[in-house]
Amino acid sequence: MNERSQSEIKGQTKKSAASLKPKTKAASSVHVKSTKKTPKQNRENRKAERQRQAELERLYYNPPTREYKRLRRIWIALISVGLIATAVGGLLTAKFDNAQLSWAFIIPAYACIIAAVWLDLGKIRKLRRAYQADMVRKHGKKPDAAIAAAQAAEAQAKQDRKPLFARRRATEADKPDAAADAKASEK
Repeated sequence: MNERSQSEIKGQTKKSAASLKPKTKAASSVHVKSTKKTPKQNRENRKAERQRQAELERLYYNPPTREYKRLRRIWIALISVGLIATAVGGLLTAKFDNAQLSWAFIIPAYACIIAAVWLDLGKIRKLRRAYQADMVRKHGKKPDAAIAAAQAAEAQAKQDRKPLFARRRATEADKPDAAADAKASEK
């Protein structure tokens, strides 16, 4: 028998391990990731989606045709003339209090703005929709491939373009090879 439990020693005996309280809570070492995304992840996802949407719009929204560009220039001119004429008409009314001269600017200004809206909603929209339908027909539901192809074409066009105020950049074809360099250094 155990001496500790038989003698009349004052004090306490050692408690069993089963009666001890656990120091840690159950499953406290298990880390469960939250299914909710953090605000930073949400911002990054939204930014990536906006960039992707911008690429799609750039591909499908602005047809690279001569007719579209011509109509777009006309639209910009009409809007600009309309806004400038409206501002001039307002200034004439404020400075000189000449209503007839003011109306001579405001009426054509509104006509220009209305013509620009008609041009945008009528002709330009039809061209855009036809181009979008054509692109969807060509690329199907694979806009990522279309984006990659457009980016490659854009990069090639940018590379082919000469810089305005810089010397011509040397390409790999222009550089002599390593063997020619070695011969030149030996001489």
